[in-house]
Amino acid sequence: MKIQLFTVSLFLKLFERFEEKDIMRYLLGAIAVTLSMGLYAQANVKDAKTNEPSQSSKSVLETEAGYDAIISQLNKDLEKNTVFMRQKILVLPAKTILYKGKSDGDNCKQADDQTASDNDCIKLEVFDFQDSEIGKTSLGLGSRAKYMILQFEGGSTTTGDPFKEAPRKVKKSIFGIKNVDFVKTETIVSKMVDADPSLLNADASNDYGGSHDDKITVYYSMGSSELKFESEYAGAEKTTDKGDGVYSFKYVENTKTHPIRNEFKKSFIVKNLLYFRELFGNIADYNERAALAKYKRNKEFIKTSLKY
Repeated sequence: MKIQLFTVSLFLKLFERFEEKDIMRYLLGAIAVTLSMGLYAQANVKDAKTNEPSQSSKSVLETEAGYDAIISQLNKDLEKNTVFMRQKILVLPAKTILYKGKSDGDNCKQADDQTASDNDCIKLEVFDFQDSEIGKTSLGLGSRAKYMILQFEGGSTTTGDPFKEAPRKVKKSIFGIKNVDFVKTETIVSKMVDADPSLLNADASNDYGGSHDDKITVYYSMGSSELKFESEYAGAEKTTDKGDGVYSFKYVENTKTHPIRNEFKKSFIVKNLLYFRELFGNIADYNERAALAKYKRNKEFIKTSLKY
Protein backbone atom coordinates (compact mmCIF):
# COMPACT_ATOMS: atom_id res chain seq x y z
CA MET A 1 0.00 0.00 0.00
CA LYS A 2 2.86 2.39 0.86
CA ILE A 3 4.48 1.61 -2.51
CA GLN A 4 1.24 2.41 -4.32
CA LEU A 5 0.79 5.79 -2.52
CA PHE A 6 4.39 6.74 -3.16
CA THR A 7 4.09 5.92 -6.87
CA VAL A 8 0.90 7.93 -7.31
CA SER A 9 2.26 10.98 -5.47
CA LEU A 10 5.43 10.88 -7.56
CA PHE A 11 3.50 11.01 -10.78
CA LEU A 12 1.24 13.80 -9.51
CA LYS A 13 4.31 15.97 -9.07
CA LEU A 14 5.22 15.35 -12.68
CA PHE A 15 1.94 16.93 -13.86
CA GLU A 16 3.51 20.38 -13.74
CA ARG A 17 6.40 19.46 -16.08
CA PHE A 18 4.66 17.75 -18.98
CA GLU A 19 1.94 18.53 -21.50
CA GLU A 20 -1.52 16.99 -21.13
CA LYS A 21 -0.93 14.15 -23.62
CA ASP A 22 2.32 13.28 -21.95
CA ILE A 23 0.68 13.36 -18.53
CA MET A 24 -2.03 10.95 -19.64
CA ARG A 25 0.51 8.56 -21.13
CA TYR A 26 2.65 8.52 -18.01
CA LEU A 27 -0.39 8.28 -15.75
CA LEU A 28 -1.69 5.22 -17.53
CA GLY A 29 1.76 3.65 -17.30
CA ALA A 30 1.96 4.42 -13.60
CA ILE A 31 -1.42 2.86 -12.94
CA ALA A 32 -0.40 -0.28 -14.84
CA VAL A 33 2.89 -0.56 -12.93
CA THR A 34 1.17 -0.02 -9.58
CA LEU A 35 -1.50 -2.63 -10.24
CA SER A 36 1.06 -5.16 -11.44
CA MET A 37 3.21 -4.60 -8.32
CA GLY A 38 0.20 -5.13 -6.07
CA LEU A 39 -0.77 -8.35 -7.86
CA TYR A 40 2.85 -9.59 -7.76
CA ALA A 41 3.07 -8.98 -4.00
CA GLN A 42 -0.20 -10.80 -3.36
CA ALA A 43 0.98 -13.74 -5.45
CA ASN A 44 4.22 -13.92 -3.51
CA VAL A 45 2.38 -13.99 -0.18
CA LYS A 46 0.11 -16.76 -1.44
CA ASP A 47 3.08 -18.76 -2.78
CA ALA A 48 4.99 -18.34 0.49
CA LYS A 49 2.11 -19.81 2.46
CA THR A 50 1.59 -22.61 -0.05
CA ASN A 51 5.29 -23.55 -0.15
CA GLU A 52 5.89 -23.25 3.60
CA PRO A 53 7.95 -26.36 4.55
CA SER A 54 6.45 -28.87 6.97
CA GLN A 55 8.55 -30.03 9.94
CA SER A 56 6.82 -33.42 10.09
CA SER A 57 8.76 -36.29 8.54
CA LYS A 58 7.75 -39.94 8.45
CA SER A 59 11.22 -41.01 7.24
CA VAL A 60 12.87 -39.36 10.25
CA LEU A 61 10.63 -41.35 12.60
CA GLU A 62 11.28 -44.58 10.67
CA THR A 63 15.01 -44.00 11.07
CA GLU A 64 14.51 -43.38 14.78
CA ALA A 65 12.62 -46.68 15.11
CA GLY A 66 15.71 -48.44 13.75
CA TYR A 67 17.95 -46.81 16.34
CA ASP A 68 15.43 -47.65 19.07
CA ALA A 69 15.58 -51.34 18.13
CA ILE A 70 19.38 -51.34 18.43
CA ILE A 71 19.26 -49.48 21.76
CA SER A 72 16.72 -51.94 23.10
CA GLN A 73 18.93 -54.93 22.23
CA LEU A 74 22.06 -53.32 23.71
CA ASN A 75 20.20 -52.58 26.95
CA LYS A 76 19.05 -56.21 26.99
CA ASP A 77 22.67 -57.35 26.66
CA LEU A 78 23.63 -55.35 29.76
CA GLU A 79 21.40 -57.64 31.85
CA LYS A 80 24.05 -60.37 31.45
CA ASN A 81 26.52 -58.42 33.60
CA THR A 82 25.16 -60.14 36.71
CA VAL A 83 28.23 -62.33 36.23
CA PHE A 84 30.15 -59.65 38.16
CA MET A 85 27.98 -60.13 41.24
CA ARG A 86 29.88 -63.32 42.14
CA GLN A 87 33.12 -62.79 40.25
CA LYS A 88 36.31 -61.65 41.97
CA ILE A 89 37.99 -58.93 39.95
CA LEU A 90 41.65 -59.84 39.59
CA VAL A 91 42.67 -57.85 36.50
CA LEU A 92 41.45 -54.64 34.87
CA PRO A 93 42.51 -52.63 31.80
CA ALA A 94 44.70 -49.59 32.41
CA LYS A 95 42.95 -46.48 33.79
CA THR A 96 39.84 -48.48 34.65
CA ILE A 97 38.02 -48.97 37.95
CA LEU A 98 35.22 -51.44 38.65
CA TYR A 99 33.43 -52.07 41.92
CA LYS A 100 30.12 -53.42 43.20
CA GLY A 101 27.83 -52.26 45.95
CA LYS A 102 24.38 -51.02 46.94
CA SER A 103 22.14 -48.75 44.85
CA ASP A 104 21.86 -45.26 46.30
CA GLY A 105 19.81 -42.87 44.19
CA ASP A 106 21.74 -42.46 40.95
CA ASN A 107 24.91 -43.81 42.55
CA CYS A 108 26.44 -47.17 43.49
CA LYS A 109 27.79 -47.13 47.02
CA GLN A 110 30.87 -49.35 47.13
CA ALA A 111 30.54 -52.42 49.37
CA ASP A 112 33.27 -53.77 51.64
CA ASP A 113 32.46 -57.32 50.53
CA GLN A 114 32.65 -57.28 46.74
CA THR A 115 30.99 -60.70 46.41
CA ALA A 116 28.17 -60.19 48.93
CA SER A 117 24.87 -61.62 47.74
CA ASP A 118 22.97 -58.41 48.44
CA ASN A 119 25.12 -56.24 46.15
CA ASP A 120 22.84 -54.98 43.42
CA CYS A 121 24.88 -52.50 41.37
CA ILE A 122 28.12 -52.17 39.40
CA LYS A 123 30.12 -49.05 38.57
CA LEU A 124 32.64 -49.14 35.75
CA GLU A 125 34.76 -46.01 35.33
CA VAL A 126 37.39 -45.09 32.76
CA PHE A 127 39.64 -42.09 33.42
CA ASP A 128 42.33 -40.25 31.51
CA PHE A 129 44.16 -36.93 31.28
CA GLN A 130 43.31 -33.98 29.05
CA ASP A 131 44.90 -34.21 25.57
CA SER A 132 46.59 -37.53 26.38
CA GLU A 133 45.76 -38.73 22.86
CA ILE A 134 48.20 -36.14 21.46
CA GLY A 135 50.96 -36.81 23.97
CA LYS A 136 50.29 -34.04 26.48
CA THR A 137 49.64 -36.15 29.57
CA SER A 138 52.72 -34.86 31.39
CA LEU A 139 51.59 -31.24 31.07
CA GLY A 140 48.86 -31.77 33.65
CA LEU A 141 46.21 -29.86 31.70
CA GLY A 142 43.35 -31.57 33.50
CA SER A 143 41.47 -34.80 34.04
CA ARG A 144 38.53 -36.49 32.40
CA ALA A 145 36.47 -39.51 33.36
CA LYS A 146 33.40 -41.38 32.18
CA TYR A 147 31.44 -44.07 33.95
CA MET A 148 28.43 -46.34 33.71
CA ILE A 149 26.40 -47.61 36.64
CA LEU A 150 24.05 -50.58 36.32
CA GLN A 151 21.47 -51.04 39.05
CA PHE A 152 19.81 -54.48 39.02
CA GLU A 153 16.53 -55.65 40.49
CA GLY A 154 17.89 -57.61 43.45
CA GLY A 155 21.22 -59.19 44.32
CA SER A 156 22.94 -62.47 43.52
CA THR A 157 20.87 -65.68 43.40
CA THR A 158 23.69 -68.27 43.21
CA THR A 159 26.84 -69.14 45.11
CA GLY A 160 28.73 -71.06 42.43
CA ASP A 161 30.11 -70.27 38.99
CA PRO A 162 29.73 -66.51 38.29
CA PHE A 163 28.94 -67.27 34.64
CA LYS A 164 25.90 -69.29 35.75
CA GLU A 165 24.35 -66.24 37.41
CA ALA A 166 21.06 -65.64 35.61
CA PRO A 167 20.64 -62.35 33.71
CA ARG A 168 18.55 -59.87 35.64
CA LYS A 169 16.59 -56.78 34.69
CA VAL A 170 18.48 -53.49 34.93
CA LYS A 171 16.15 -51.13 36.76
CA LYS A 172 18.31 -48.09 36.07
CA SER A 173 21.44 -47.24 34.08
CA ILE A 174 23.45 -44.09 34.65
CA PHE A 175 26.14 -42.68 32.41
CA GLY A 176 28.27 -39.74 33.47
CA ILE A 177 31.16 -37.59 32.28
CA LYS A 178 33.30 -35.13 34.19
CA ASN A 179 36.02 -33.03 32.56
CA VAL A 180 38.21 -30.80 34.71
CA ASP A 181 40.31 -28.21 32.90
CA PHE A 182 43.11 -26.96 35.17
CA VAL A 183 44.15 -24.25 32.68
CA LYS A 184 40.70 -22.65 32.39
CA THR A 185 39.77 -23.66 35.95
CA GLU A 186 36.57 -25.01 34.47
CA THR A 187 34.54 -28.14 35.15
CA ILE A 188 32.08 -29.59 32.63
CA VAL A 189 29.66 -32.22 33.90
CA SER A 190 27.11 -34.30 32.03
CA LYS A 191 24.91 -37.19 33.08
CA MET A 192 22.26 -39.32 31.41
CA VAL A 193 19.92 -41.44 33.51
CA ASP A 194 17.74 -44.16 31.99
CA ALA A 195 15.08 -44.99 34.59
CA ASP A 196 13.76 -48.02 32.65
CA PRO A 197 16.27 -49.46 30.12
CA SER A 198 14.05 -52.44 29.29
CA LEU A 199 11.11 -50.28 28.17
CA LEU A 200 10.51 -50.21 24.41
CA ASN A 201 10.14 -46.81 22.78
CA ALA A 202 6.64 -46.21 21.42
CA ASP A 203 4.45 -43.35 20.15
CA ALA A 204 7.34 -41.05 19.21
CA SER A 205 6.49 -37.99 17.11
CA ASN A 206 8.60 -35.35 15.43
CA ASP A 207 7.99 -32.93 18.29
CA TYR A 208 8.09 -35.34 21.24
CA GLY A 209 9.95 -38.54 22.03
CA GLY A 210 8.30 -41.85 22.85
CA SER A 211 7.62 -43.74 26.07
CA HIS A 212 11.26 -44.78 26.58
CA ASP A 213 12.59 -41.32 25.74
CA ASP A 214 10.36 -40.06 28.54
CA LYS A 215 12.34 -42.24 30.99
CA ILE A 216 15.68 -40.71 29.99
CA THR A 217 16.87 -37.62 31.81
CA VAL A 218 19.84 -35.64 30.54
CA TYR A 219 21.92 -33.32 32.67
CA TYR A 220 24.47 -30.91 31.25
CA SER A 221 26.42 -28.02 32.73
CA MET A 222 28.36 -25.64 30.51
CA GLY A 223 31.04 -25.31 33.14
CA SER A 224 32.00 -23.06 36.00
CA SER A 225 34.69 -20.52 36.74
CA GLU A 226 35.43 -22.56 39.84
CA LEU A 227 35.97 -26.27 40.30
CA LYS A 228 32.79 -27.66 41.81
CA PHE A 229 31.33 -31.04 42.62
CA GLU A 230 28.50 -32.45 40.53
CA SER A 231 25.92 -31.99 43.28
CA GLU A 232 26.44 -28.23 43.16
CA TYR A 233 25.16 -28.07 39.60
CA ALA A 234 21.65 -29.22 40.48
CA GLY A 235 18.92 -27.30 38.71
CA ALA A 236 16.29 -27.71 36.02
CA GLU A 237 16.68 -26.48 32.48
CA LYS A 238 15.33 -22.96 31.90
CA THR A 239 13.24 -22.07 28.88
CA THR A 240 15.64 -19.21 28.18
CA ASP A 241 18.67 -21.51 28.40
CA LYS A 242 17.73 -24.78 26.71
CA GLY A 243 20.09 -27.70 27.05
CA ASP A 244 21.79 -26.39 30.20
CA GLY A 245 20.55 -28.12 33.33
CA VAL A 246 18.28 -31.14 33.78
CA TYR A 247 15.82 -31.98 31.00
CA SER A 248 13.80 -34.92 29.73
CA PHE A 249 14.95 -36.51 26.49
CA LYS A 250 11.28 -36.60 25.48
CA TYR A 251 11.30 -32.88 24.74
CA VAL A 252 14.22 -33.05 22.30
CA GLU A 253 12.71 -32.57 18.84
CA ASN A 254 13.23 -34.83 15.85
CA THR A 255 11.96 -32.82 12.88
CA LYS A 256 12.97 -32.65 9.25
CA THR A 257 15.36 -29.72 9.74
CA HIS A 258 16.32 -30.57 13.35
CA PRO A 259 16.60 -34.39 13.72
CA ILE A 260 18.36 -33.93 17.07
CA ARG A 261 17.00 -37.09 18.75
CA ASN A 262 18.20 -39.19 15.82
CA GLU A 263 21.63 -37.57 15.89
CA PHE A 264 21.86 -38.07 19.66
CA LYS A 265 20.92 -41.74 19.40
CA LYS A 266 23.13 -42.45 16.39
CA SER A 267 26.28 -40.57 17.39
CA PHE A 268 26.19 -41.20 21.14
CA ILE A 269 23.65 -43.54 22.77
CA VAL A 270 24.18 -46.50 20.41
CA LYS A 271 27.97 -46.15 20.36
CA ASN A 272 28.21 -45.60 24.12
CA LEU A 273 26.10 -48.66 24.94
CA LEU A 274 28.17 -50.73 22.51
CA TYR A 275 31.42 -49.45 24.08
CA PHE A 276 30.38 -50.39 27.61
CA ARG A 277 28.86 -53.70 26.54
CA GLU A 278 32.20 -54.70 25.01
CA LEU A 279 34.21 -53.37 27.96
CA PHE A 280 32.08 -55.22 30.52
CA GLY A 281 32.31 -58.39 28.46
CA ASN A 282 36.09 -58.20 28.01
CA ILE A 283 36.68 -57.62 31.74
CA ALA A 284 34.54 -60.64 32.64
CA ASP A 285 36.40 -62.82 30.13
CA TYR A 286 39.85 -61.64 31.24
CA ASN A 287 39.05 -62.34 34.87
CA GLU A 288 37.74 -65.79 34.03
CA ARG A 289 41.01 -66.53 32.24
CA ALA A 290 42.95 -65.17 35.21
CA ALA A 291 40.99 -67.49 37.53
CA LEU A 292 41.62 -70.50 35.28
CA ALA A 293 45.30 -69.58 35.12
CA LYS A 294 45.52 -70.28 38.85
CA TYR A 295 44.59 -73.90 38.12
CA LYS A 296 47.47 -74.07 35.65
CA ARG A 297 49.94 -72.50 38.08
CA ASN A 298 48.84 -74.95 40.77
CA LYS A 299 49.30 -77.84 38.37
CA GLU A 300 52.81 -76.72 37.44
CA PHE A 301 53.81 -76.35 41.07
CA ILE A 302 52.56 -79.83 41.97
CA LYS A 303 54.47 -81.29 39.01
CA THR A 304 57.73 -79.94 40.46
CA SER A 305 57.32 -82.38 43.36
CA LEU A 306 58.19 -85.20 40.93
CA LYS A 307 61.76 -83.91 40.74
CA TYR A 308 62.65 -85.14 44.23
